[in-house]
Amino acid sequence: MKRVLICSICVILCIAMIVFALYSLFDNLPKEGKWEGVITQYRQAYPGQLFLILTFLIVGHVGLLIGVPILVMVIREEYF
Repeated sequence: MKRVLICSICVILCIAMIVFALYSLFDNLPKEGKWEGVITQYRQAYPGQLFLILTFLIVGHVGLLIGVPILVMVIREEYF
């Protein structure tokens, strides 16, 4: 039961990292005018923000690719 809980928390954290990264990216896009929603007009809120967003996206996706199969295997061991 403990391993299932730990794996579930890790998967939820990975999903939260991806949501945070996407929300941060779309939050800084222009919201009006002819450049509305265009990624080429992205403005960073602070230096290094884009690096942080990309890091969160990459770590979140890799975490999901690793965490979901491990969660499935742990659930199979525990309950079947």
